[in-house]
Amino acid sequence: MNQMPHQADKQTVATANPVHAENLPITAAAAHTVMPQVFVQQGTPAEKPVQAAKPATAGKAPGPNAAAAIQIEQEAAAGQARQSADKILRKKRLGESEGDQNAESSVDSSYDVVAANTTETAAPAEEATAAGGSSAAASGSSAWLPIAGGGLGLAAIGGGGGGAAAVTAPTVSTFAVSIAAVAGPVTAALNYKIYDAQGNLVASGVTDATGKVTVNLSTTYSGQPLLITISDANGAAADFRDEATNASASLGSTALRASFVATGGSQSVTVSPITELAVQKMGITTDAATASAATVNATNASVGAALGVSDILGAVTTVLSADYNEANGVSAAEAYGQALAKLSGLDQANGSMSATFTALLNALNISDATLRASTLITLLNEGAVQFEAGPNSGAATLPVLPTLTVTDSVASGPTNAAVTYTFTFSEAVTGFDANDITVTNGTKGTFTPVSATEYRLVVTPTANAQGADLGVSVNAGIGYQGTLEPHGVGTLQGTHALRVVPWISRVWPRLAVV
Repeated sequence: MNQMPHQADKQTVATANPVHAENLPITAAAAHTVMPQVFVQQGTPAEKPVQAAKPATAGKAPGPNAAAAIQIEQEAAAGQARQSADKILRKKRLGESEGDQNAESSVDSSYDVVAANTTETAAPAEEATAAGGSSAAASGSSAWLPIAGGGLGLAAIGGGGGGAAAVTAPTVSTFAVSIAAVAGPVTAALNYKIYDAQGNLVASGVTDATGKVTVNLSTTYSGQPLLITISDANGAAADFRDEATNASASLGSTALRASFVATGGSQSVTVSPITELAVQKMGITTDAATASAATVNATNASVGAALGVSDILGAVTTVLSADYNEANGVSAAEAYGQALAKLSGLDQANGSMSATFTALLNALNISDATLRASTLITLLNEGAVQFEAGPNSGAATLPVLPTLTVTDSVASGPTNAAVTYTFTFSEAVTGFDANDITVTNGTKGTFTPVSATEYRLVVTPTANAQGADLGVSVNAGIGYQGTLEPHGVGTLQGTHALRVVPWISRVWPRLAVV
């Protein structure tokens, strides 16, 4: 590449201006090492580099023959450069790949070739940055050449060696997601995968031997639902310790999943049989977070409430953990562990974890709120009984929710007299009074606690309520879960004639147990 006389030692700044002198060579060299005194032009084969012409001796003008030779060389170089530029533009229009890093630029983005103006005096780094977008790359031998489209190329200028500076990649903002798999205490590494709503694999890998791993995700996922899948990583070998049997067990072909909404900040997510139940309730059947963010949050909350867990994505202290201690009260994490122990017992009653999921999902899908609540509590009680009959019964005392039977004082037929309802619990409870009872088409009378398990309430039918039903229901209150709908109903057969139908046995929501 020819330089103007007396400028061989001056630093040159590349500009993003169009070519003003056809004698100037065009350069779009990639950001790779530049050989001293050698410049590979666009369209010139690498094995035949164009050598930079030596500058004229200071104070002595070149002779006629030398001047003619220099002009011919400049014109030839300019012609080659124009051909190279035309070739690049044609390929860019046709969408062809520019793969040859010697003949064409290795910069990935498309760009327009810009001439290196060697007629101007070198500017300081600050001025170069302001004028052309970057400063010189090396002292007097090369300069960063701005590329239209956002890239940077290194322009090699004759007069010394030099290397290309590295292009700084844009910073990607991330947040940490700490995953903890629980199916009883985990004892082996497990596979994990994270999917977005479209089924794209966001992250994957293997947890540690306790089922834990922390993954950094891009903050671009903030506000989006994601799906975590946990699966076996060691074949038939054990993955966790079963609470009900105390035996080592493998997940086998069973995968545990959890769906959560990314916050963009550090968050922890538990993946357990209960989160798997919630994912099934959401209707997710593929490796994709197909439920909306609102559905994910609502379903996780409702499934947790139904099973007595305040946050199913929250921390868990299993009943077999050394940190589990009922003596100082049951924490939210320990209550989660109790619920998982009940599911473990239910696995033994049903024969498999899959069968337990089916039974619980069927119960969750019952439309009648009373029947749904009673069915779930019956299942959980069954699991608790199984656990308490197993080898780890001393590790925890799982609460078995009391059941309630309501009867009335009417033997048969209609009546218009006051009716006494008797509420009998399967075990002693505290906190139950008349305020926990709602009466339909009647008035509450005397409430009498007979014992810690038996309570009575006198109800007087509403006057002139012919054709109406008389009934009682037990409200949700402090320490209770759910509401029982009235099943003891009566139909007036005549003026003030009331037929009362006894209540059937119903499962009682959570109470304070003596």
